[in-house]
Amino acid sequence: MTTENVLTLESRAITPIEARAAIAWARSLRGDKWALYLRSLWETGLRPGEVLELTIDNVSSDHIRIQRFKKKGHPWDQVPIQPGLALSLRIYAQKAKIKKGRLFPDTIQAAWKMLQEVKHHAKLRPHITLHSFRHGFAYNMLSQQQDQPAVALPLLQRWLGHDNINTTARYIRPTYDSLREAAKELKF
Repeated sequence: MTTENVLTLESRAITPIEARAAIAWARSLRGDKWALYLRSLWETGLRPGEVLELTIDNVSSDHIRIQRFKKKGHPWDQVPIQPGLALSLRIYAQKAKIKKGRLFPDTIQAAWKMLQEVKHHAKLRPHITLHSFRHGFAYNMLSQQQDQPAVALPLLQRWLGHDNINTTARYIRPTYDSLREAAKELKF
């Protein structure tokens, strides 16, 4: 197997440009609900199913309260949220007249179908999935925290809800391409 055939975690992550295009196409094709769903994935790093379970009561001005079903003992976590996203979620709930219940009352299959349509129109890479937004969030966050890697990794671990730091550490493992680039810079 060649390195070109291996889909790395990094190659499965959606880029900021792709995320913005996907959100714009979701809005144009399917309306505010699906655009806000993708934006929530992109800006929070939550799992696709976690975003589908959100209620307006889970959203405050600076965090989202989510239930992480795989965690034992204390399944509720608070995930920081940008004020602009919190406001957009509240405005959407108001316009859609959602006072109780889920903000995105749909199935993961409906979300997947929407993404397939968006991928086609936005010309996204074929292997982009709903989970790619979570990977993209992680890489985006780490790229902005490069000067503090010792702080960034545990922070990202907590943010993503990983029990094991090794799961989070996959986001900082060098790819073959990055090793090859580093080798070009070596001086002997």
